[in-house]
Amino acid sequence: MKDLEDKIIEIYGKVEIERAWKESLKGGGADVLLNNQMLHAVHMDTICHFLGRQSPSRLLHLSDNRLDDEALKKLAGALRGNSTLQVLTLEHNKIGLAGSTALINVLATTKLKEVKLKRNAEQPWHQKYDAATKKTLEAWRKKPYCGVYAD
Repeated sequence: MKDLEDKIIEIYGKVEIERAWKESLKGGGADVLLNNQMLHAVHMDTICHFLGRQSPSRLLHLSDNRLDDEALKKLAGALRGNSTLQVLTLEHNKIGLAGSTALINVLATTKLKEVKLKRNAEQPWHQKYDAATKKTLEAWRKKPYCGVYAD
């Protein structure tokens, strides 16, 4: 029964991702709203596919899901060099130190101005980052109007 439930969640998530991207394109491609959709790491390949083809110009809202470190590592790879996305919300997920570190290490290659990571696993991360990650985060925060918001 658990396998069937997982398969239903996987299919539902993929349908919702496609729906949200189509809605975004109708509105000029500014915002993709995927909050509270039961998204897991298994959905990140679909999200990364759309990011590579039609990146939102402003906001990717992924809060209130079940995204973990594995998902965030994939997302970080897809965001590398992204020149359109400005705001990424990831609050209320299951992201830990490894996932947040992967994201921070690509920030300088993006146009992101705001990243919201509040209420995830293993916080506060800033006390656990290695020296290189801390240096990367501080350099990114010095850019005008940039900020990472975490507990």
